[in-house]
Amino acid sequence: MKKIQLALLIFSSLLFLNCEKEEEPTQINITYELLDDVSPVRIKFSATQNLNWSEWRVNDVRVHDDTNNNRGFEHQFYEEGITNVSVDARGFNGEIYFGNLDIEIPGVANKLMLYGYYFRNAFAFNIIDDTLSFNFGYYDGTEYSFDKALVSKTSFISKDSVIFYTPLIFNISGFSEVAPEKLNLAFSIEGVNSGDIYFKTNTGIRDLYYYDRHYAPHSIYMDNLTGTNNERIFIISDWTK
Repeated sequence: MKKIQLALLIFSSLLFLNCEKEEEPTQINITYELLDDVSPVRIKFSATQNLNWSEWRVNDVRVHDDTNNNRGFEHQFYEEGITNVSVDARGFNGEIYFGNLDIEIPGVANKLMLYGYYFRNAFAFNIIDDTLSFNFGYYDGTEYSFDKALVSKTSFISKDSVIFYTPLIFNISGFSEVAPEKLNLAFSIEGVNSGDIYFKTNTGIRDLYYYDRHYAPHSIYMDNLTGTNNERIFIISDWTK
């Protein structure tokens, strides 16, 4: 009887030790990379350990899990402030890992910066002016702000892309709180001497920011509303704080 009791005691002790060992995960570091400067912001996460399985959470809500995932994953954040990111994981030999990280999510953009353009259909225009004015106007729901950049006819015809001498900067602070239909970005290409309009269009700021920006973070595309050749120009841009 005593031998049986001793055997049970040894077995229980070994089982307890194994359980205790399994309940002590090793902490690993979480690395991240901001893929945007402003919110909504995409962030790429990865762990500093080779993982066989992982479950990722943002503010205790599961957002991603995977098997044999050593490349990390991307997640989009919409709200400014401090956010917690954590991971529970296992290694290829059954190791148990955990990681925890607080990151600061940036707010929405306050400025729209325009650096130049990319355009391949200049031959479609019968330009008679030696100098063209690239005119921009931003309407914030109350008033317009205007700015322009001058481009020579030679540059416009011979080059697919041109960088403005100085970037054009528009203050768009508070735009996310204004009704979408009240916001507008207007653009035109005008002959300085003749006053002829070669290209004219406008578009909604919020669609550019919340939708198009994620597919083309550094360019705004605009279609010519006055042309017949389906001309489209890409404005080199950046959204910043």
